[in-house]
Amino acid sequence: MRDPLLLRSPWPQPVPDGYGRAFDFHLTGFAGWLDRAGANARLGLVLCSGRRAAASFVESVGIDNIEVVHTPARLDRPVHPRIHDHQGTHFNRTLFVVDGLDPAQPALFEALDGRAGLIDRTATWVALVIDSLEALGALYTHAPGLAARIGRRCLIIDGHAAESKAAPLDPALLARWRGAEHTAERIYHHAMTPGHMPSLLDVDRLARSGYAPSLVGRVMHPERQRLYSLWRAGAAPRALPFTADQAGPVAATAALREGAATLDEQTRTRLIARLADDESRLAVDAPLPPGLLADLRQVLRGEADAKVGQRLQAEVHRLEPWLVAHAQEGLAAMAAVDGDLEGCVTGLARVVAAASVGGLPELVFDALEKQVQIAVYRDRRSEAKLRLQALEALAPRLHAPFYAARARLARGEFTAPLDPATATLEFQSAERLFRAHGYPTWADSAAEAMP
Repeated sequence: MRDPLLLRSPWPQPVPDGYGRAFDFHLTGFAGWLDRAGANARLGLVLCSGRRAAASFVESVGIDNIEVVHTPARLDRPVHPRIHDHQGTHFNRTLFVVDGLDPAQPALFEALDGRAGLIDRTATWVALVIDSLEALGALYTHAPGLAARIGRRCLIIDGHAAESKAAPLDPALLARWRGAEHTAERIYHHAMTPGHMPSLLDVDRLARSGYAPSLVGRVMHPERQRLYSLWRAGAAPRALPFTADQAGPVAATAALREGAATLDEQTRTRLIARLADDESRLAVDAPLPPGLLADLRQVLRGEADAKVGQRLQAEVHRLEPWLVAHAQEGLAAMAAVDGDLEGCVTGLARVVAAASVGGLPELVFDALEKQVQIAVYRDRRSEAKLRLQALEALAPRLHAPFYAARARLARGEFTAPLDPATATLEFQSAERLFRAHGYPTWADSAAEAMP
């Protein structure tokens, strides 16, 4: 099953010390999750691009008033005695860091799986540190019960990812991650297979995680090098960092999507010739034959009449699930333009359902965000609160400052009618995140939203 496309997928602009800002964001998010535990169990998965990245995590997570205790797993005693004997309280500040997860020892993973209840228990914080893709595969293969208990992921990806020689994992496992919306695992898998052809969705997600600077200029699969150099060139580059004839289908899609306003007609034509399929042509606004995708394009452009919209709605089930999600989003927008608010609300609910099946949690986020805005506009506070809670639960699972900032923006919009002062704090927090991580237009919007 090939990866879906996000028809709109904003990349951040490069920022000074991009890796450092990304590292701080991911580490702070993980530490904050620990801090809110109370007496709840905390079992986290820390995906590191090697031992040096793992050491950076251990050295830095303890700065936030957290006591870090090294408790490596060994085959003769899978669960360290310190974890076994731990009696935590509501005031627990101890994080047990479990490393030593050797993929060559499946019995170790199986033993940990059998003791999952001991590891994931009240007032106990445990971080499983993975430092290779093979170890991540072994965790899901030999300790599925333990993997199912993981409550939070943390990404620590430095330039050493480019040195990984790992082969891609079983496609069935990747499909499971897609279905479960395990975005962190997919980003990590992409980063740790540098010698292999990427998907554009994985590149999009790595860019939004903030870790793309670590891999720019590294020796990798030529298509990856082209994609990272395109990201580094910034939005709407005046000149491509590679020629149209050098581009593979993924780089051609990204180049057309990112540089559409500045490409000359000859370059655009040659890039279009390198696209792999009609779905890619849809994503970059290239010519399409008449049919369902052409109808979808009209809807997404806001150019469709009622007849086209009705035809698309009747035939939408023929599309792949990820395209159904995009279609329902377009139809919801069409209903809103026509003043059919109930139709828009129904359409957004369909987006959530289709995007969940299609493996695009980013579209789920977009739909939830719009649902919050509509509920606030209609003064339906209980409904708005439920949608906002779902949005805020999803944001950390996307592992991107972009979505964390948008969640704070949504919280500000929800709060503003009743408490402008608190809303202003949310807008300011969103603005700082947007600006720090390369989204100046969004930062300006957050500033303008302040009461």
